[in-house]
Amino acid sequence: MASVVFPLFAGMFDNAWIKGTTDKNPLSYKTGEEMVFTLELQSVDGDIPDGEYTLWWKRSDDFGATEEGTVPLTKTPFVYRTKLENPGFVRLEAYVVDKDGNRVVKKFTGDTSTPEGRKAMNEFERKKKNVFFDGGAGVEFNIKEGPITMMSLGLKADGSFKFIVAEGESLAGPIPPTGNTNTHGKFPPDVRTFLRNWSMEGPTHHFALGVGHHAAELKKLGRALGIETVVVTEGQ
Repeated sequence: MASVVFPLFAGMFDNAWIKGTTDKNPLSYKTGEEMVFTLELQSVDGDIPDGEYTLWWKRSDDFGATEEGTVPLTKTPFVYRTKLENPGFVRLEAYVVDKDGNRVVKKFTGDTSTPEGRKAMNEFERKKKNVFFDGGAGVEFNIKEGPITMMSLGLKADGSFKFIVAEGESLAGPIPPTGNTNTHGKFPPDVRTFLRNWSMEGPTHHFALGVGHHAAELKKLGRALGIETVVVTEGQ
């Protein structure tokens, strides 16, 4: 269960906050699976006047689709359902709007006479003051099982570039829901030896991963560009 908490600072909402949850880990949804968001207003001092405030929400995704709407702002949780037909991410934003259509802007009401209070105010000032919820969920990409090639663009001591390449296999199996594309990669001859050979060539933290074995093509490209190319799995 995912949870996001945002304080509200607008008169009667000084001690209130919106709790946003999804019905499961927000990064574990599958293609076409329903995503259920629940936004719940909590710790309101007193009753919310009827017709005074609305909850305005907006849904967007990686593919340019958007949807928005409003519901009366009450203590009853607002439930929103959506899904993705392709791997990607959904973003859900929510704002509190008054009866005149103006977004409620958060105001800092803490004590600024102490170092702790001033730190809290500085943190508050860096945030968007009219956003009360900004969260999301996603469907992760799955890499095709089978041959894969990994390449890092390294930098040698003399300032020239170096292609660092490895060929391996993408294997089936569960992956941790991190929000980044992951796969089980197996590289010869074994994990310990491969990691030592790969690290000794000085790769960067980030690298490219492609489907298929392409070391031969990358070596040709390196020769054409005058870039040294090392295939750490060659002969393994």
